[in-house]
Amino acid sequence: MVSPCVYELARNINVSKTFFYFAYGSNLCRPRLQARIGSSPVLGAAQLRKHRLAFHKNGQDGSAKCDAFHTDDKNDLLWGAVYEVTSRQKETLDIVEGVGNGYEVKTVEVELQKKAIEIILYAAQEDHIDNDLLPFDWYHAFVLHGARSHNLPADYVDAIQQVSVQSDRDRRRAAENKQILAIDSG
Repeated sequence: MVSPCVYELARNINVSKTFFYFAYGSNLCRPRLQARIGSSPVLGAAQLRKHRLAFHKNGQDGSAKCDAFHTDDKNDLLWGAVYEVTSRQKETLDIVEGVGNGYEVKTVEVELQKKAIEIILYAAQEDHIDNDLLPFDWYHAFVLHGARSHNLPADYVDAIQQVSVQSDRDRRRAAENKQILAIDSG
C-alpha cells in the first residue's frame, strides 16, 4: 500500500513543474492571460526566427486568431513575450487554446535577452488555417496592446496596427473582452 504522503508529494511535484510559454497573440496582453490562467511572471520580450505572425487560424467563433506561422525563411521574425507558467496553468491554456482542435503545442527555441531559451507555444494546425478570415476588433486590440506593453519594435507594432479587422456581432462577447482590456487601460 502506498502512503498518502507519496500521493501528496507526487501531486506537488506536478504542480511545481514550470514551462516557459511564448505568447505572441492575444495572450501577449497580460490582463487577457491573467483572466485565463491567473498571475504568471514574465521574463521579457523574445523573438522566434523563421516564423511570422499570421491572423489566419480559424477560431471557434468564426474569426481569425493568431498563428506562429513557420516559414523557414531566415528573414522572418515573430516577436512575443515569455511567461513562466505552472503545469496547471499550462493545462488550462491547453483547454482554452483548443489543443487538438485548432492549435498544437510546439517546443522551439526563442532568443530572450541574447540567449536561446526553450519554450512552448501554440501553433495553428494546418487544417485550421483560413487566409480569408479577419480577426474581431477586440481580439486585434489584445494583440496590439500586448505588443505595445512589451515594447516590441515599432515597425512590428505598426504591422499589427495595419491588420484589417471585423466587428463582433455577438455584443456580449465583444463587451466582455473589451472589459478585460479596459482593466489595464484604466
